[in-house]
Amino acid sequence: CQGVTQMQMTSGAWREAGDEVGQRHGARIARRGSIQINHSAFIGVKYPQASMNRSMCGVAAIFAYGANAPGVDGRELAVMGNAMRARGPDGEGLWLAGDGRAGMAHRRLAIIDLSDAAAQPMQLDSGRYRISYNGEIYNFPALRRQLEDKGHRFTTESDTEVLLRLYQEEGAGMVRRLRGMYAFALWDEERRGLLLARNPFGVKPLYYADDGSTLRAASQVKAL
Repeated sequence: CQGVTQMQMTSGAWREAGDEVGQRHGARIARRGSIQINHSAFIGVKYPQASMNRSMCGVAAIFAYGANAPGVDGRELAVMGNAMRARGPDGEGLWLAGDGRAGMAHRRLAIIDLSDAAAQPMQLDSGRYRISYNGEIYNFPALRRQLEDKGHRFTTESDTEVLLRLYQEEGAGMVRRLRGMYAFALWDEERRGLLLARNPFGVKPLYYADDGSTLRAASQVKAL
């Protein structure tokens, strides 16, 4: 077994399904303020070499979680995204929360669904869930079929939408279902929380910086 690393940042108390999963499997949980890092069990997979060579996007996110933290600056997010231009030549996207407490940027390398409908940051459920994601989920067709059996209706062919709907169904514990290489930032508007996750082998990088009131995360250090 290897360890999935997931970090939950919230503006208040947030008990996730992932916590319970981790406790059942003897997960090591470290807490510091409102940051939770959960190392839980994960079954490794063999990555197809062709996919490893081609799949690369740029993820960036800012969460101003402190009561006195300044609001997220859209210009800063744009600069973070532009610093990773080489990672995503096919498009770019930016989202800011209405209250200015959170934001995401994305540089896109289109692989699975080439349409504009699969552009990121992607939203679901009228904006309750938003994601900026890099990677490839190898078992996403099976996950999609399982979600469709539960009544989910997809509007794209992307694995990005599968991540959003799987989170909608299972919460942060959904990371245990993923087989592939990935790094993503997922915003939950109702819970006012940011979930950061990457694959256990670190094939897809995700770096973060926390100054005690604002969290910044990106696919490359230079974006921070």
